[in-house]
Amino acid sequence: MAKVVKQLIIKELKEQLAGMEGCILVDTTGLDGQNAEEFRSELRGKGMRMIVVKNSLARKVFEDMGHAVIGDSLQGPTAVIHGEDGTLAVAKVLIPWRKKKKLLPVRAGLFDGRVLPPVEVDQLAMIPDLPVLRSIFHSLLQGPLRRLHAAAGGPIRSFAGLISALAKKKEKAG
Repeated sequence: MAKVVKQLIIKELKEQLAGMEGCILVDTTGLDGQNAEEFRSELRGKGMRMIVVKNSLARKVFEDMGHAVIGDSLQGPTAVIHGEDGTLAVAKVLIPWRKKKKLLPVRAGLFDGRVLPPVEVDQLAMIPDLPVLRSIFHSLLQGPLRRLHAAAGGPIRSFAGLISALAKKKEKAG
């Protein structure tokens, strides 16, 4: 490949991956055109992309972007999957599709500046979405507060009942 063409491809890849928080590298061996288009269509619908890249060019792009650590995972036919919502969202789309189709084995993931092995990428897909995590967090915070409120309110209600009973007793007596 001519040097000028390589430079153009590198420039284009940098533009496509600009602002990328993370990605997942997959092996495209055995992926036919129909499955590739089906998966790309699903990704597009969620603001994600799959880019099949030449490893040497991808390695150069990742080095220039400060992610040289993932370069070791670029071996054989490789695709980079990335999205606006980060690696977690990509894993939530990729892993179920991969298990259903038995295609696209994960080579590695780039998450929060570190390289994840395939097992950890699979685990990312099991993390609940942000709204679910927020509701879990809120319920964890509310539980102790509710118990404190109930514990503090019990004696106060008893005391108020006692005062009310005394007032009624005094009215009857006097």
